Amino acid sequence: MKPNRGGDGSGSTSSEQGPPYYCKVVHESAIIYGLLRLPKIFGKDHGESLSDHVRLETPNGAVWPMEVMKLEDDYFLNNGWPEFLKFYSICQAHQLLFKYHGNSNLSVRIIDRSFREIKYPPKPTRDHVENVINIESPKRKRNSLAPNYVQSDGNENDGGTMRKKSNLASSSSPKQETNTTALQQAEALQSKIENPSFLIVMRPTYARNYL
Repeated sequence: MKPNRGGDGSGSTSSEQGPPYYCKVVHESAIIYGLLRLPKIFGKDHGESLSDHVRLETPNGAVWPMEVMKLEDDYFLNNGWPEFLKFYSICQAHQLLFKYHGNSNLSVRIIDRSFREIKYPPKPTRDHVENVINIESPKRKRNSLAPNYVQSDGNENDGGTMRKKSNLASSSSPKQETNTTALQQAEALQSKIENPSFLIVMRPTYARNYL
């Protein structure tokens, strides 16, 4: 197999038989933001055939549904990804090897920091996977609106209405607000990847050499 790596630590490995593997190195940002940007070359090869949801299957047969979000030419794994990385204890510098099988179905292998494939835990229960599909419960969605709304014209049990604190009418639904937040996170992550920054501690001795 011949590796082909991109500048972001991702790429593909071509083989004579079967579809190629796409390699993605997990960066800290994928853990902090709860979003995983798929390799650029994967998006170029299969982006148009992806639906807004994919199914990720591990070698032991566990299937994880995940939401896909597109931002310009980038594709991100969104809802379902945080639960996946937590379940398999995925950390920074782990590698994910994706293989696309069509119809938004992917297989994935997880490589740890010692460059060994992990030992996959038993399959999650069906209830666990269904909870991943319904990432936000109705209760959580209602609570996410609490800081922005106050009760008026009676109480909730009496059929009182809700008004926004800003007194401005809003037609946005919890789903729309969730999508907006995810989009903002994706934009922040995209900017962080394309415009990386780092800190250097300057010692007095460094400065004296240039005075």
